[in-house]
Amino acid sequence: MGFDGQVWHLHSGDVLIGEILIDEADFPWLSGHFTPAAAFGTLRELFARELALTEDPGEEGDRARFRWSDKPFDA
Repeated sequence: MGFDGQVWHLHSGDVLIGEILIDEADFPWLSGHFTPAAAFGTLRELFARELALTEDPGEEGDRARFRWSDKPFDA
C-alpha cells in the first residue's frame, strides 16, 4: 500500500492536534514524523502518559506510530 509521503491529520473533534508525515508502513501499522499544531499543548500530558505506558520511558522525539483503520474508532 502506498502510504509513504502521505500527511495524516490528528484531530480532537474539529480541532487540529497535529500532522503525521508517513515514512514507514508495515500494514496495518504506520509511522512517521509528528508535527504538533497549536492545540497539541492541551493534550501533551495525555500523550506523555501513553508513551510511558507503551514504550521505553526514556524515549522522546517526534515519531508517531498507529494502527490504520478504514472506520473511525468510537470515542
